[in-house]
Amino acid sequence: GKPQPLLISNLFDKNLMMETDTWVLPQLGVVGTLMACLAMKWFMTIMSLSLSMPTGVVAPTMIIGALLGRTYGFLIPDSIKDILLTNAAGEPGNEEEYGAFMARFAIIGAASFCAAVCRA
Repeated sequence: GKPQPLLISNLFDKNLMMETDTWVLPQLGVVGTLMACLAMKWFMTIMSLSLSMPTGVVAPTMIIGALLGRTYGFLIPDSIKDILLTNAAGEPGNEEEYGAFMARFAIIGAASFCAAVCRA
């Protein structure tokens, strides 16, 4: 596993999808790998927060939210993404813009899930 700050940084990285060979499990694919990470992080966070002295709620909930946001972004059909990323000249977005678009889902997911858990 990775330290939590590095994991959050990787989830917010717009180049994450360009380096899938380093983190995607071939038998699960991209979405399956994200869902497996989400399930494992969810379970481990529940276990750590139910200890007699639980600490550290913010970072784990941000990671879970970022994983949820990234997964949600992958569930959007490619045709919708192409429409949203088309510029004023009618040209489709490039791979970097697509990566930044997906990173925004991770950022929004992390912020909203953390705010919901902490009741902010």
